[in-house]
Amino acid sequence: MVSLLNPFYPDLNYTVISCDLIESSLNNYISPKYNNESSLSFLELEINKLLTKYHSRRNYIFNTNGDIRRFQKNGILFSSDEKLNILEMKINDISVNNFDKMCHTIIENGSQIFLEALQWHPKNDKMLTLLFLILKNGDEKSSNICLLQFIPIVKNLDIDKKKLLANILVNDVLIRPSSLLRNKSLSLLSELIPYIEINKSFLDFCKTIAKSKQFNCSYPAEEIFYKLYSTNKSAI
Repeated sequence: MVSLLNPFYPDLNYTVISCDLIESSLNNYISPKYNNESSLSFLELEINKLLTKYHSRRNYIFNTNGDIRRFQKNGILFSSDEKLNILEMKINDISVNNFDKMCHTIIENGSQIFLEALQWHPKNDKMLTLLFLILKNGDEKSSNICLLQFIPIVKNLDIDKKKLLANILVNDVLIRPSSLLRNKSLSLLSELIPYIEINKSFLDFCKTIAKSKQFNCSYPAEEIFYKLYSTNKSAI
């Protein structure tokens, strides 16, 4: 199995390709059991139709230089584009009314449809507990969805949750050979530096990534390394 990331850097005008080889034995995570639409529940089909329209509209905006801006409200990122925002609010209404059922299905069956839909749901304690669980035990795509949901709220988490998030990122997420997860994890950790439990292996990892050509990873890794190293030289 291969994890591939090839971001384009507009300011540098070139692309860097990162390829990670993943052994199937490493994928012992909570994974989706649904393989086709016939296996989906009515609620999943309803949400999936909205998500399909959402992704189609977003791709259209990217391809036509439309309004890609987002605004934050109560720890949730909403689109400035009117059509995207209407779809987001429809998905949000469904998730609010079916929250407990969706959480149960995500845990039992790894429903990525429900997990993606919950990105517009208020981040209450039950929602955060679910995100921590899937981030630690979910497959690559599910964990990536969780990382995206932590980005707008990381600065406002309480201290205990910041410590828990930092611990999961260092010990459970970054050890996976996944470019998709690495860049978001490092960006989050750059906001959690006071809560990272420092060890030489993690510092060496950050130093290696900081020297890489993948700038969406190297920049936060460099920031993390120098801040941790400069304040904890005697502890290493």
